[in-house]
Amino acid sequence: MKSHKLLPIALGFAFGAALNASGQQTTNVPPPHSLTPPAFDLSKLPADLRALLAQFKDQRSTLVATARSLQDALKGATKEQREAILHQFAADNKALIDSQRELARQIRMELRTLRHQRPAGG
Repeated sequence: MKSHKLLPIALGFAFGAALNASGQQTTNVPPPHSLTPPAFDLSKLPADLRALLAQFKDQRSTLVATARSLQDALKGATKEQREAILHQFAADNKALIDSQRELARQIRMELRTLRHQRPAGG
């Protein structure tokens, strides 16, 4: 008697699996959306702000490349050697890091100014 109660459930699962195998969606759940926002069109920004962004990107690429080479140097180093290498990296790149901070501050200020200049509601 119990097998008769389970028969509709088993048929339901089999039917659902057959629909999924054929490529049809069996639920009303929409497909997941990407969490990444669409890329912003930089051509809409003023030329001076685009230049700041390009400069920031170039300096960031330099820092990333330097950090990757530093990572390779740290792999086989002892604790004392790591401290010395990191201290040297910080000293060597202090000007570049400070320049990055200043560029980021300028970019934020420019964007804030543009945001306040645009009409409300748009």
